[in-house]
Amino acid sequence: MGDLDEIEMRWNTPGARAALINAPLPYAGLTFLTYPRVVPEALLAFVVDTRESGSLVLYGAQGTGKTALGVAALRRFAAAGVGSQFQWNVLTAPDQAPLERGERPDPSPVWFERWSNLLALNRRQDWDEAGWFEQLGDVTVLMLDDVGAETGTQYRQALLLRHLEWAEDRRGRRLVLTLNDSPSQWKRVLGERAADRMLERRRFLVVPVPGESLR
Repeated sequence: MGDLDEIEMRWNTPGARAALINAPLPYAGLTFLTYPRVVPEALLAFVVDTRESGSLVLYGAQGTGKTALGVAALRRFAAAGVGSQFQWNVLTAPDQAPLERGERPDPSPVWFERWSNLLALNRRQDWDEAGWFEQLGDVTVLMLDDVGAETGTQYRQALLLRHLEWAEDRRGRRLVLTLNDSPSQWKRVLGERAADRMLERRRFLVVPVPGESLR
């Protein structure tokens, strides 16, 4: 598919570009080139080889740029055409801009989701967890932003663990996770089973995002 030039010619508004990967509007146009700090070399290596499996954790204090780096990684995967070409063709049709119409679109092959939004959906009486994971069937790279938020219950820990298992169920799938907590706190915040998996080098690349807040 090449880069996103063709998509951006067909979708010229920020809302439409955000709909491509469901990215928050402040980050819709952000890339590694426009990131205001030096991008960690390990992260660049992670996004270059799109053929391999493996997931990513970005951790650091609030405001250091974890979400921005994660979205830049998603844009890089989108630019490389990761996922189903058919699904991308549907998403980039000129008349498809679901976020601009106020609708919640089905996930694309490279997808952003705030953990707090997912938990809010979970609290609704009509939440269909099995249906959510069925929707993720066409997703290859899923970013869950701020997974350390609203943790502490066994169910939420189990929901995160199920997403980790989703990534491992099919070769080539990746998770991109961001959180404020350092690895020494993960077992308390995320649960022992999820933390153990996230600390396995063969499963996750763990990248600290240091520095003062950019906000």
